[in-house]
Amino acid sequence: MVPPAMPGARNRSARVSRVVGAIAAALATALLTGNAAQNDPQFQMRQIDGGSAESAALADINNDGRLDIVSAESWYEAPTWQKKPIRSIPVTSGYVDSFSDLPIDVNGDRFIDVVQIGYFARRIVWMQNPGTTGTAWTEHLIDAVGPTEFAFLVDLDNDGRDDDLLPQFTGAAGAPLTWYELANGAWVTHVVSTRSYGHGIGAGDVNGDKRNDILTPQGWLEAPADPRAGAWTFHATDWQQRSIPAPTSPASSPSAPPPIAVPPASTSTPPPVASSPDAPGPTPRGAEWGFLYVLDINGDGRNDVLTTSAHSYGLCWFEQRADGAWQQHVIDHSWSHAHASVLADINGDGRPDLVTGKRFQSRNVAAAGDNDPLGVYWYEFSRNASRAVRWTRHTIDYGGKAGSGLQMAARDIDSDGDMDVLMGGKSGLFLAENLTKRAASPSK
Repeated sequence: MVPPAMPGARNRSARVSRVVGAIAAALATALLTGNAAQNDPQFQMRQIDGGSAESAALADINNDGRLDIVSAESWYEAPTWQKKPIRSIPVTSGYVDSFSDLPIDVNGDRFIDVVQIGYFARRIVWMQNPGTTGTAWTEHLIDAVGPTEFAFLVDLDNDGRDDDLLPQFTGAAGAPLTWYELANGAWVTHVVSTRSYGHGIGAGDVNGDKRNDILTPQGWLEAPADPRAGAWTFHATDWQQRSIPAPTSPASSPSAPPPIAVPPASTSTPPPVASSPDAPGPTPRGAEWGFLYVLDINGDGRNDVLTTSAHSYGLCWFEQRADGAWQQHVIDHSWSHAHASVLADINGDGRPDLVTGKRFQSRNVAAAGDNDPLGVYWYEFSRNASRAVRWTRHTIDYGGKAGSGLQMAARDIDSDGDMDVLMGGKSGLFLAENLTKRAASPSK
């Protein structure tokens, strides 16, 4: 928002100086953006299922050496994607009530089981893979809690394995911030804080002490030496107060994605953040982020935070400054509802790319940008010698039925040496096959 004009040359000069200063600060770490080149990796879209489940995962369910697809009620056997049942899941308020599918061998029998999140059922369960017995999958309760928006498998006990369950409870749940440790086939509950902190969750080493911390929209909780018993120290941030504005002229061409866009540099200062991790009262709505990734984007040795706007416009990264402050850099705000995302090296340059897409009917109620065409994208970043960061958007699919739903996965599903992308959604379950290696080896 442009501030109102102030009388007098001195006031006008001061205002111009502030704007110029804000722009200069942004360019110092540079949020330079661009659209993709014509020689991008090409993807072939394939609809796996026309249903409306929004979860999507990849795992070798039957131990045949191939990655199968998992989505809510079913798994799909590679390579023909024959549909097979896991369990029956009700549809509530227009949602298939499994908001995350997390493959993991829970009981140690060397068959991959699946943790599932029931938002409306207010249950977190794990479904036991029957293996070669020919019997049905068996449901086991992890916790009767919720609503839970989404969950991830992360490494919070710092053993190098992503086998700890980190859910993001909604404000309606009124639940404490909790993680679950898998120990000898059972899930052990660890409460980090007496409350939760809004829409968004993440895990990573924020302060470089080799211990993975927990990130929330309101701040991050520093992991103690013993994450099972020690106190987690809360560090307040203004991430939740940094909502990304809608574009001034939203583009909705059915044939071409809108040009990558960033809002003007803001000179406003958000209100002070609360320093207490357990402040009373309801959690303010504010920005609603997806997963909060931790990585050093500008190469200054300090880890930054990368995230997407789940129910509004845009994606951004928060630069961790030397003084402990966080500076927001909007990457793109030309499209909305990037609820799900995944990090994967799409172009094989050794650097993680952000894969995300537009969710179809994000909340089943009218919302800004809902009627814009669906799109699935990947964003790569590069930096020059002065650590100026440039983001480039690449299109996987646009204007079709594929969106990002609540969960995405990126793996080399066909073992040809490049990353493929799987996405669920109310508009269907889709696989985007990366054709890079196929183009390089046409005989395959």
